Amino acid sequence: MGFYMCNTIFSNKKLFNLFDWKFDKVSSEEDEKGFKVTKLEVYNYIRYKDVDKLIKFLNTKQFNYCEDKSKYNSIFNIILGHNWKNIRKWKILKDYELSDWRYYKVLFIKVLNHRWSNFLLKIYWNASENKDFAKIEITYWIKKNNYNLFYWDWANKLKWIAEVINKINKKFEMIWFDEDFSWKINIKKKICKFLKKYDFNRRDKIIKILS
Repeated sequence: MGFYMCNTIFSNKKLFNLFDWKFDKVSSEEDEKGFKVTKLEVYNYIRYKDVDKLIKFLNTKQFNYCEDKSKYNSIFNIILGHNWKNIRKWKILKDYELSDWRYYKVLFIKVLNHRWSNFLLKIYWNASENKDFAKIEITYWIKKNNYNLFYWDWANKLKWIAEVINKINKKFEMIWFDEDFSWKINIKKKICKFLKKYDFNRRDKIIKILS
């Protein structure tokens, strides 16, 4: 399946901002029960001077957050413990562990509930180098015991992540970062690859969801 078969998806104006953001994590599984996408993560950069305004906006009634730990992947609980902590990779650093090695400060982290789905919403900043920008991430990660998903579930998640991004992009300008070393995924090619997993009828349904 070439890009031309996905034109109705890629020309959907509601998804434009989604495709402007960067994907660095897209995980999937395939077994006797079928094909499923288990993780999606998108990110972008915002000026550090705008972070307080962004956090204030994220705390308005336009966004709802999930407090029930049983409703989202347990790995989120570990990451939620990083709020306002200095971290390097997954480790929370003590003051005496801070050095000229790069580390980040987590400025905001909550589990966003949007359209009956839970996404980890995180903002963090390269504090060790006092960078003038911060990184914002939105992550979907299925619960480990939630394998009875509809085959089109991942398409809905992409669409709903796009809705969250559209809210943010209406208020804030994302910026380009030349030193971005994250492993970026071409999500358009990935979507085409996913669609090959289905027969015509199922493929057609997913294209309609994203179009």
